[in-house]
Amino acid sequence: MLIAICDDAFMQLLAIKKNIEDCFLKQSIIPTIKAYTDPEQLLEESKALKFDALFLDIDMPIKGFDVADEIASRNPHVFVIYVTNYRSLAKISIRHYAFRFIEKNNIDDFEEAVTSLCETFRKINTRVSTESGDSISLSQIIYISAGARYANIHTEHGVFRSPLSLSENEEKYKDDGIVRISRSKLVNLYFVDAISKDCVILSNKEELKVSRSLRSKILGQFYEYYKKRTDNCK
Repeated sequence: MLIAICDDAFMQLLAIKKNIEDCFLKQSIIPTIKAYTDPEQLLEESKALKFDALFLDIDMPIKGFDVADEIASRNPHVFVIYVTNYRSLAKISIRHYAFRFIEKNNIDDFEEAVTSLCETFRKINTRVSTESGDSISLSQIIYISAGARYANIHTEHGVFRSPLSLSENEEKYKDDGIVRISRSKLVNLYFVDAISKDCVILSNKEELKVSRSLRSKILGQFYEYYKKRTDNCK
């Protein structure tokens, strides 16, 4: 795992780096960490390096939000953790790719952020088998639809046939944010932007019909999923 830390105050940078290293050690992971006091240097090196996660101060000569926006424009899968004492900026950070928003001197915040980051990487690295013998990342699944015999896995890169039935996929990935919305479809809540009266609206603007009998349950699952995400940015 390749991590970048950026804080223009050198002593703060060292303290943040030590906290992060200690938290990863508890997860039995030793990441590669590159530390920067100059956000311009981070931006320049990020053109060649694909960072997995960024720990960014916000109040720098180039605002942390701007640093995150530029890097995420080239590397949309980067995880951004803001490390600051300005708690009032938490809600704004959600607009700038925030995975977490933590206080500089709160070790509990660091531990929760690193633990969650490691768990998310576990899910990303979880491979889902296809009927052809290939595999795709669990995080790439947008939704799964029922086929004549097996299920079809829909991703940004195409549709793949699953060796499992829809019900088997539902049971296997029920703890990974993949939920049933109708008799013939499961959806990955990560890709849901909104839920209307009779459908879910995906981030790619595709709309999938929702069973009337399942709508209340789906709304509750959607609410809990995003409440957890936003709570972690307060």
